[in-house]
Amino acid sequence: MTDLHRPHLHARPRTGWINDPNGIGFWDGRWHVMCQHNPSSPVWGDITWAHLSSTDLVHWREEPIALHKRPGTIDGNGAWSGVALSVGASGGPAPAGRPPLVYTAVPEAGTGSARVAVAEPVADDASAWRQPDAGVTPPALEDVRDVRDPYLFEWQGRRLAIQGAGTDDGTPLVLLYDASDLDEWRYLGRLLTGDDPLAAELAASLLWECPQLVRFGETWVLVLALWDDRPPGCEHFGPQRVAWLAGTLTAEGADSPDGLRFVPSTGGPYDTGTCAYAPQLVTTESGEVLAWTWVWEGTRSDGVPDGRDWAGLLALPRVLELGPTGLTSRLAPPVLDVFGRREPVATGDAWTAPSDRAWLLDAGATGTSAADADASRVTIDVVDDTGAAVEPALTPLAATAPSTPAAPARPVLDLAGARVGVLGDASVLEAFVDGQAHTVRVYLRPGELLRVRVTGAGDATVAVTDETGYETGYESGYENGRGA
Repeated sequence: MTDLHRPHLHARPRTGWINDPNGIGFWDGRWHVMCQHNPSSPVWGDITWAHLSSTDLVHWREEPIALHKRPGTIDGNGAWSGVALSVGASGGPAPAGRPPLVYTAVPEAGTGSARVAVAEPVADDASAWRQPDAGVTPPALEDVRDVRDPYLFEWQGRRLAIQGAGTDDGTPLVLLYDASDLDEWRYLGRLLTGDDPLAAELAASLLWECPQLVRFGETWVLVLALWDDRPPGCEHFGPQRVAWLAGTLTAEGADSPDGLRFVPSTGGPYDTGTCAYAPQLVTTESGEVLAWTWVWEGTRSDGVPDGRDWAGLLALPRVLELGPTGLTSRLAPPVLDVFGRREPVATGDAWTAPSDRAWLLDAGATGTSAADADASRVTIDVVDDTGAAVEPALTPLAATAPSTPAAPARPVLDLAGARVGVLGDASVLEAFVDGQAHTVRVYLRPGELLRVRVTGAGDATVAVTDETGYETGYESGYENGRGA
């Protein structure tokens, strides 16, 4: 049976729920991307680590589950978010080969007893890691809650680590550790708190989750997933959005991480859409920063229809750059390369996007900046089989109800800038406006299509690909929306 909503180019495990990307790295000649995964149900719970691998960042195969939930152990309530070890004990790259996985081990007692754990690769099994019996971080701090999501980085030849957290009275935190000894971390203090004026303005939250810290030249960028459940302003319980802050790391001494603090000077939204959360960043050997991002379903809490056995996906890999306008995102070049000949789209004309293949639209004046170019506008709405505009279904369950005529139509996207790019893939739209990512979901009913219109200055092209996100010969277990 055809699944209109399952993406073609966005690879994911065949079944189950997924959320945060984890354990990203390159080893044994392949890229490896893991993520939070409930293999038995399209709802959150019973969290393991799914594992995908690829040689080219486009075509993936599903590997055996990397980390498991183990009842009665330190991860009896799940193996939650973390990273693949990429930093050596004295800074620099980690040893070559399959790395340890550094993760949040949550026991049955709950998140208050969570500890960082390190799973070592099993020597005689290329797809297995040995999960430990004990954690490596100190016990939970007084008045601090929900400590989780380790991320490691190098500073002054030292391996340091951060975790997200919050105080009992509702102040978000980034906690800092010396992880030179991977088996016994030393707590160093608070790298950043929500009391910082700029953080309070741009990253207000109850908790900070999945903190990521990368360096662009002399500037450090901290990416924070904002978790909150306090009205007003919270559309749903828990995950809300993602913010980035750029600044410096300052320490009490030139060579000691004691007293190290992050001092932000600017920042903004990582993605201005409605469903992007918990990105994981990795710096390649060439110094390029790549990011993968969880894209949830609709409002995230709305659920999926009976009979659908999957929920959630990962955004396609993005290249992050820091420039005069701040942190920008663009699709990784290998993703763009799968799209063949670009066909021109006349300004003002409507183009109907295919529902059974991924497509790529690029609009704007080549070689100009947002400051000196007239804006191009891309508007996307939903039409029925007569061409009449209808209200878009923005959640999977909404797509099970009959369509409603709309005049005027509420667009799914209405974005303007010097350069506007949109990649559409079944129910996900990844847009980039002058480097600002904007990710949304839309769920077509049978007979509905997306109508795309470009207006304003500049040129526009569109391309379609027959490629899927799976390796040739790899049986994904479904037909990517094209019928079985």
